[in-house]
Order: sequence, then structure tokens, then C-alpha cells
Amino acid sequence: MNKSYEYWESEFLNAMVIKFEFSGNNELAFIQRLLLDNSHKDWSQLSSELQKKENYKFSSNTLRDCWHKKIYPMLKKYGFDYQDGDNPDGKYQKTWEGARKWLKEEIFPKYIENLRPQTTIEIWKKLWEKSEDSSNIYIKEYTSENYLPHLGIKTKTWSSPKPDYLSFSIGTKINYHVKLSNDGYLIVAEKFASGEIYCIAPSVLSPSFPAWGTLILPKDKDDPFVVEPPIGDEEIIAVFSKKEPQLDWLSQLEDEPLELEKKHLESLLNYVNKNNCHLMRYKYSITS
Repeated sequence: MNKSYEYWESEFLNAMVIKFEFSGNNELAFIQRLLLDNSHKDWSQLSSELQKKENYKFSSNTLRDCWHKKIYPMLKKYGFDYQDGDNPDGKYQKTWEGARKWLKEEIFPKYIENLRPQTTIEIWKKLWEKSEDSSNIYIKEYTSENYLPHLGIKTKTWSSPKPDYLSFSIGTKINYHVKLSNDGYLIVAEKFASGEIYCIAPSVLSPSFPAWGTLILPKDKDDPFVVEPPIGDEEIIAVFSKKEPQLDWLSQLEDEPLELEKKHLESLLNYVNKNNCHLMRYKYSITS
């Protein structure tokens, strides 16, 4: 198991949010200030970047206030031995850099040693929990009459009501439909009823990216998916991002779908934790 701080950073900081009982502004200030990718940004630069993201409303002063009023006192309670007027001989500086140094040197080694190795299915479950049910991903039974071009049907907004899960009998021909309201890149992974997990987009089954509109998988209208045994539930997760994912294992458009192993799902989970992605999910049942 990879035990580097850099590899586990997102998971570790999220675990520390729970440990220190941070929420709301304090949670955001804690995580964003400590991310290695934000190390070169001062408070003003960090605030400006975050304000571009949806639902972020407060200023750089609020970020600093979160640290001074809530974060430093809570970290001290858990052993952050920082220097101040009451403790001039403290081991660390009372700075966010000092806090990260303490977390990396003293807290992270204990965290990683106690971290139970995750199975492929456990990582899939984490991705599933991060996803949301959405009407923008759905399945249609294939007929030549209901086939639509795989690009060009524009939608205005994302929507995410909980769909009614459908069931399809073995032998049914089906297509997967995913609506994208903006240009972007899509990763579609499917866990079969057998337990195997495959990345079906990008692959030979998918259109090229970036793309927008209603994408239909597989892209060949004369070769739909055929529902196969065993009976049970099939789960689909679609990861949408505006930037091209930097994952070296992603298939090329001429490649067959890749069977995802633990290392692939670990890197996908790390990617969605560190990037602004929209995760959708859909489940259907296979019947005899």
C-alpha cells in the first residue's frame, strides 16, 4: 500500500475534519489552506480562487478568522505544540505551515498505520457515496426507432431527482444515455452484477471528448449492450469534469473497456477528491 502523505492527502484531511469536528467555514478553511496544491497561494490568492467556485461567499479575512478562532485552538487541544506567549518553547510555529508539519510528522504516521487496506468494492462504495442520483443518466431499451445521435442535444442545467430503478431481463438490448450541459470530459465506470468493474468511457464504446449534449453508449447504433447473466444489480458511475482528467491508465478511444483494479479505483477516488468533478450514479437490476 502506498503510504506517502501526498497520495493520501485528501483522504487524510477529510478524516481530520471528522476527528477535529470541523464543519462549514472551518472545514473549508482547514482543508483548502493545507492542500499541497495551495501551498504557493497567500490568503488573498486562495480566497480569490475559492470565490470562483459555487457557493463560496466569504473573504480572506474569514479564512484567517477560522484558523485563529477555531482551528488553532482545536489543534492545540489535540497536541499541536505551537509557540506563543504562553508557550515560548513550543515545537512548532503557530502558522498553517506549522500545523501541516505537525500533521505530517506526528498525526499522519499513526493514521496510515491504522488504516485498514481497502478492497476494490470498498473503494467503489466510496465513489458511489460521493455520487448522486441524477435524471441526466438513464437507460433505454434499444430499438432502431428510439436511437438518437450521440451528440448535439443540448440541455440547460443539471438535475438530480432520485430515479426509479428499472429492471431488464436477460437478453434485452439497451443503451446508456448521459446528458452533459457543458463541454467536458466523461469517465463512465460500471460494476457488473458479477462484481467486475470496467471503465466503458473513454473506450472504443464512447465518443471522443470533450463533448456535450446527450451521449449514448455504446456509440455504434447497430451494436447495443445485451443484458447478460448473472441476475442482480448493475451500478454505473459517471464522472464529469471540464478539464481533461490526468489519469495515465485511462483507455484510448480505440481500446476495449479496461477492467478496473484496486490501483485504478484508488487513483480515480484521489482524482475526484482533489478536483471539481460532478459525479452521477445509476443502478438497474437484471432479471431472468
